[in-house]
Amino acid sequence: MLLDESGLYLQVDQGADDSVSKSWLYRYSIAGKCRAIGLGSYPEVSLADARNAAAIQRAIRASGRDPLIEKRQARAELLEKIRAEAAPRPETRTFAQCATAYIAEHKAGWKNPKSELAWTSTLKTYASPVIGSKDVANITTQDVLECVRPIWLSQNSTAKNLDRVRH
Repeated sequence: MLLDESGLYLQVDQGADDSVSKSWLYRYSIAGKCRAIGLGSYPEVSLADARNAAAIQRAIRASGRDPLIEKRQARAELLEKIRAEAAPRPETRTFAQCATAYIAEHKAGWKNPKSELAWTSTLKTYASPVIGSKDVANITTQDVLECVRPIWLSQNSTAKNLDRVRH
């Protein structure tokens, strides 16, 4: 361990195969416990860059925080962000897709063959302009009310059917 200044060290390790590795460390203590944070390998990190990094760590210490804990928290946040971006996203389905699937699944049980045409027409006329392209996971009560309100009193059964498709 070669001290440079104010807690900055160059750590030199000799491997079993006589190879030598060098890395920069910032060493400090908290409540009598010695702590060290890696600042990078030499020569990839120059002396000037290591001194700047150590100065940042000293500033963190001066504000009463632990640089090692902050580094670990930053790494954990970065890993979480990477995992979240890599995680498969749930498939989105629009209201129009769900309406088509609903009709396909239920038409066999309808007694009147005209029911399929009525459902398709009703959804196309009243729901599609408002929520047809919207992801069903994002459809709100206000969206449904916007579709149903114009026909609720004059065509009550049609309005009830529109709301049923959403579920």
